[in-house]
Amino acid sequence: MSPEFHIRAFTPEDAPALRDLHTRAIIHISDNFYSKAQRESWAHGLTPQGYIDASNRDETYEVAVADSQVIAFCGRTVDT
Repeated sequence: MSPEFHIRAFTPEDAPALRDLHTRAIIHISDNFYSKAQRESWAHGLTPQGYIDASNRDETYEVAVADSQVIAFCGRTVDT
């Protein structure tokens, strides 16, 4: 049986979870694609406030939630 989850719009309270998920995804990319130093550099500047600021500009995020936890997210830039 598949775990149940639902998709909803991002709220500022989700920002720490987005940062954590994004950081883990970057750090766990294979060395075949990016070196450890490149991955650490890429992930270094991620902050919860960065997702909030982006959502207030031109980025739209949606989150997948299971058992009250954000388990995944996607973002897209809104054309203006």
